[in-house]
Amino acid sequence: MNRFCLLCLFLFGVNFYLVAQTDTAPAQPTSAANGLPLNEVGINMTSFVENILSFNGVEEGNNPYLLTYKRYFNGFWVLRTGIGGNYRQTTEESDGTPGTSENSELDFAFRLGAERQYFLNPRWMAYFGFDAVLWAESIRAENDDDFDKVVTSTESLTFGPSPVIGIQFNITPRLNISTESSFSLFYRINNRKVTSESFPEQFNRDDTIEEFEVASVLPIAIFMKFRF
Repeated sequence: MNRFCLLCLFLFGVNFYLVAQTDTAPAQPTSAANGLPLNEVGINMTSFVENILSFNGVEEGNNPYLLTYKRYFNGFWVLRTGIGGNYRQTTEESDGTPGTSENSELDFAFRLGAERQYFLNPRWMAYFGFDAVLWAESIRAENDDDFDKVVTSTESLTFGPSPVIGIQFNITPRLNISTESSFSLFYRINNRKVTSESFPEQFNRDDTIEEFEVASVLPIAIFMKFRF
């Protein structure tokens, strides 16, 4: 947490330095009024930042979006979207006994919404918004030994509304960094299937659970964004 505080102090220091040198940051977030480009693309830089800073063990996966896009209009309203995904696969040999264990995980995240921006000063900007969010995940685990081959697969679909609040630091009129937090109410459909080749009557299962859940995204993900 101390390193996170150092990041905040660093941003304030850069702020004062740049203002002392030249005031080139936009005075307002509108595009047509001040001649700024209408499009903005962002990338999740948390992995890079974590090489320098510590977030008390909180993983970057807390924010699932790897790429973001914003479309600016007249006034302070902005259309926003984001997309992310990940694929992991591992294979392990059993210790002391014949057999292997293969695991794979695929997840996908998408959001679409709007935000309202608030000008604080030439370098800082706050915003709040509302997203419609869709998350999908597929997990497969296969255990194969001399006695049986068991495959466990889990597929889930999560969707719902997600209010968001964030803060943005303008490095230049075209380049900025930001972080944000959200609190969401989701509806989740989760299906878990277990299949056994040798003992299907004892172990085969197919269960589906539908439930509501609350999820939050902490403001630890750092996005670097460029307007064009």
